[in-house]
Amino acid sequence: MKKFINYAYIYNVSWEDPRMDQKTFNLQEDDHVITIASAGCNVLDYIIEGARVTAVDFNACQIALTELKAVAIQHLDHAQFFAIFAKNDTALLRELYPTVLRPDMSAASAEFWDRYVQKIQSFMYSGSSGFLAFLAFRVVLPLLHLGWIRQAILQKLSKDDFLALCHTHEKQIAICSWLLDTMLPCFALFAGVPRRQMNLGMGRENFSVIVNHVLFNTDLVHDNYFYLGYILGEYTEECCPRYLKKENFAAMKKYLKAGKLHLFHGSIEQAIMKNAADKDELFTVASLLDHMDWMDKSMVTSEISLLMQRMDQERGRIYWRSFSENVHIPPLLWLGAHKVDDIYENTMEDRVGMYFSTWIAYLKDSEFVVTPRCRSWRKDDSAYRSGVASQIMTGAKIVTAPVWKRVVQAGSSIGTSSNNSRKAMAGKKGGDVALVVAGATDGAHERDMEAFYKFQKEGYDGFRENFLHARMDLIQSMPIKRKGGMVWVDVGGGTARNLEFLPVEVLRKYFKAIYVVDVSPSLLEVAHKRVAAAGLTGLVHLVEHDFTAPSIFQALPFMEGKVDMLTFSYSLSMIPDKTAALVNALRFLQPNGHGILGLADFFLTSNEEAGLPFFLATLRRMEATFQRKWFEQDRVHLISPAILKRLDKATRCVWDERFRGGVPLLPVLRPFHGAYVAMTGKAKSQ
Repeated sequence: MKKFINYAYIYNVSWEDPRMDQKTFNLQEDDHVITIASAGCNVLDYIIEGARVTAVDFNACQIALTELKAVAIQHLDHAQFFAIFAKNDTALLRELYPTVLRPDMSAASAEFWDRYVQKIQSFMYSGSSGFLAFLAFRVVLPLLHLGWIRQAILQKLSKDDFLALCHTHEKQIAICSWLLDTMLPCFALFAGVPRRQMNLGMGRENFSVIVNHVLFNTDLVHDNYFYLGYILGEYTEECCPRYLKKENFAAMKKYLKAGKLHLFHGSIEQAIMKNAADKDELFTVASLLDHMDWMDKSMVTSEISLLMQRMDQERGRIYWRSFSENVHIPPLLWLGAHKVDDIYENTMEDRVGMYFSTWIAYLKDSEFVVTPRCRSWRKDDSAYRSGVASQIMTGAKIVTAPVWKRVVQAGSSIGTSSNNSRKAMAGKKGGDVALVVAGATDGAHERDMEAFYKFQKEGYDGFRENFLHARMDLIQSMPIKRKGGMVWVDVGGGTARNLEFLPVEVLRKYFKAIYVVDVSPSLLEVAHKRVAAAGLTGLVHLVEHDFTAPSIFQALPFMEGKVDMLTFSYSLSMIPDKTAALVNALRFLQPNGHGILGLADFFLTSNEEAGLPFFLATLRRMEATFQRKWFEQDRVHLISPAILKRLDKATRCVWDERFRGGVPLLPVLRPFHGAYVAMTGKAKSQ
């Protein structure tokens, strides 16, 4: 797709049904919509209602296509406009372009059309998606003996007669569906569908559902212009987008001349920042099409966090479509969106059928807010990217730990060093962070952990940055309550690195207390320096304590049932008594869905292994056994399904993501990492 960006447009038609948008938005003249330009079809549909529209696209050629339509509406009559964009009269376009259209276009759009206006033969089959549509509808369909669909449209059969015809050709339709499910993923990029989006439909019949929906549930002859246009190569006056209908032409001309449309070449984020810099009107609607299917968590978080700052908090609503049947990524999950429609119910009469769900979130109803995330509090995070020599040194310490820990534990220096560290940190006053040691125990696990970490604390973060792959995923998946005043307990938080994935200003704004609990004074010494340097005076508290001990409730007094957010980031696997850890975690968390438990760790299995064939399942069990025994050398016990099953009895899982991640210096060892988020209390899942 990158090959086409700023060289040619991909979409010649916007493939989102604006009829659904009309019913959902009920746009007024004082609405301000931010959306993706695409081919301009939906943009102009919003203009018909009189709304102000900021249309954004990363591809300058999509902006050029949208701008050509907008300028043509302002300078042509409806007959000319319809002839060019519905009937593909490109000769008329070439006649009018130099003197009537070009003078009113931006320099970038004029540059594109100067070279393309002589080449274009048909708007319907232009762009990479149009070319693919020509192959699919004008070449492949006849080869599959489905040419009767085109003939039915030309004959203008009634919907009932068309349905009867479909039933007589069910076998051909089934073959076509199978071929699409089998072959189309290979060509999806040409239609503007990236691999990340296609992966949301893995393991599901996709195009057989879509084909059956289009043929049997919509009126392909008289109403579904999306497919009619591609099958015929042009629109009819009866069956075409609203912006091509004569009755809407005067309204579009009026609102476009009034400056209701603003085109922006760049990303949604850049458009939002420009809106803020110009102190422009806040947005009331964000119609984001399906582009968030393409993005990872960090990209979605960054975009939505910026968007929420520039939306009217009372009227603002965020609207998107997805190839997934569910909300597919945590930042969107926490918006509290409502499902508008899906392909199976189709209550909104969606004619496209390419999206398996459509969602809207009303900002005023959302309990949570999406805030920015970051890699580090430092401008330069190179300190967390250790070199090969450092990785080898720290890795050697980890691998040989079973031997040298016994030597270290046998000496008496640990206790003295630990006490000195505690005194040094606890004695700090003023701008530094206090260390709480009250009630700390001195059991075998504490001695073992301190021995393990004491001599690798300096290289701890750098080595694990390339090892603990789900740490940032977890923090990106955790919600922030809009009202603020949150309490966060990070169990096994060690050096306080987990806190750095949230900007300092976000921590100050939304949290009233953060507790980093760990049994290693050496790691907490690093944490002390980190949080003090960030100036988080009075906000972050370092607690040296065994979280599984009953005395933890004295070390964190008055916190039982008051904690909003509790995380185990690669720490639960190292806690011997996991049951006690989870029991105490749930005692600390607010009940009835108000407390959020987050877990990032090594997992024994993926969450998609149930359907593996016998041979692969056997290999996977052997691999899991090897990984389990390898990690147990360092007293790391991978999170098993039994642990999650126990947790699930008392909580409601809202996010469970597993993926493989490499181990430094051991490329053949690729355990499953995961980010798991649950809410307290039992409730019906979304």
